[in-house]
Amino acid sequence: MTETKTGQLTVFGATILELMARRGIRQWKALSVLLEEAGHHYTPQRISNWAYGRHAVDRSFGRAFNEVMNLTEDERHQLADAFVFGQEVPVGEVG
Repeated sequence: MTETKTGQLTVFGATILELMARRGIRQWKALSVLLEEAGHHYTPQRISNWAYGRHAVDRSFGRAFNEVMNLTEDERHQLADAFVFGQEVPVGEVG
């Protein structure tokens, strides 16, 4: 995947934020702490870079995110779809 520097929230980023908000998590820092407590090392800056399409998302992030968020099957599908199709698509654009 090519690196993008959109500076706009991507579909992937919006999906992550939505799934976090459903669980009362509103900041990258809070997510990063949860991930760290579970043995996954993703800094708030790194997560933000993914959410805004500055870098391709680390392949292992989805599993770690699922683990700490305890996603439902539908939410896992939503995350997978955003990972595959939404990393380089700014919110509001057709992918």
